[in-house]
Amino acid sequence: MEPLYQWAEKRLGEHHAPVLLTVNVGLLAIQSLDSGHADRSIAQLASYCSAIMSLGAILMCIILSRHHRNNGHSSDMSSVGSWLKQQVNTQWQGELFVITLSLPSVWFTWGVVMFCVALLWVAFDRTSSITRMVVGIVALPTLAVVSWVIVSAWKHKHRRAYLTGRLSAIIRSQCTRARDSVSTWITKLPSRRPKTSDPGPRGRIEQKLSNRIVV
Repeated sequence: MEPLYQWAEKRLGEHHAPVLLTVNVGLLAIQSLDSGHADRSIAQLASYCSAIMSLGAILMCIILSRHHRNNGHSSDMSSVGSWLKQQVNTQWQGELFVITLSLPSVWFTWGVVMFCVALLWVAFDRTSSITRMVVGIVALPTLAVVSWVIVSAWKHKHRRAYLTGRLSAIIRSQCTRARDSVSTWITKLPSRRPKTSDPGPRGRIEQKLSNRIVV
């Protein structure tokens, strides 16, 4: 079993976010991207966003990894257990804690997406048709494969094990219960039959006369 700090580094992207930050700085250092105007290009804006997200992922990794490290390298399981007990008391707090631990990975993922946008903009903006064709031939299959992997992973998830899945299940059960209670209340309502008014003696005589005339 690998140490906890190694798992945190791999899980939170503590090694990958600096690489992405370096790549963004290298992309922004290209002289042809800087037009000299106050309005930046789409590639520069996307690279700025990617660099900021990389910095955010690095900071979150540093803050979260310090909770289970004593000297920066080793981890004490007793301190980790006490820290987890303080953070997780109920099921909802546990889910919020898991979401907190996943934020660096989310920031790193969106940083990669923004860098891809910047790179594709550089490849397709004011370039030759041959350059666009070659980049498109490589980019379209890559996008299709990544989309297929995302959809496949999403289909195999157990929705009831996640917060959104449980919330949707609770809402559906409450709606079904309310509908059943309303239908039960409607069936228990007394049926209102129209009251037959008494025609009286004169009315009964007229009815008999009319019946005799018909016969």
